[in-house]
Amino acid sequence: MDMERVIGAALAGDQQAIAKLYNAYSHKVLGICYNIVGNRAVAEELAHDAFVLAFSKRERRRMSLPTFNPSNRH
Repeated sequence: MDMERVIGAALAGDQQAIAKLYNAYSHKVLGICYNIVGNRAVAEELAHDAFVLAFSKRERRRMSLPTFNPSNRH
């Protein structure tokens, strides 16, 4: 399954797709959080919270897949 389909399934609430995205990107999100706060424990909590928020029912209603438009490149 390509990542676009995984994202679509995750946004639809598919728990396996959410787990796949978490496994694929959690280390990157953790790295970003750590670079911002400089504390591993806090970064882990922030990264976890980011995924929970991103795939909460309320947020899924507001999110959609981004579309690529080459004319909008800077």
